[in-house]
Amino acid sequence: MGTENVKGSNYAWAVAIACIAFYAVPLGFAANHAGLFITPVMNEFGWSRTDATLFMSIQPWVAALCTPLAGKLISKYNPAGS
Repeated sequence: MGTENVKGSNYAWAVAIACIAFYAVPLGFAANHAGLFITPVMNEFGWSRTDATLFMSIQPWVAALCTPLAGKLISKYNPAGS
């Protein structure tokens, strides 16, 4: 019986960090530039600034609440097909 300690790979951490980066960079870019479109949207639809920016407050909360449900549906119905 050996008493060697097997060290784990950092590859899984690298993949996880890369996935977060590939998601965060475009999302951060889009979220930081959403303000550029507020004035044209307000003018087009006749909304107040509060109405036009309300989605920026509500959308992350809705996404956070729906993500567990989406995860359960994905694991139940297996969209990958196998």
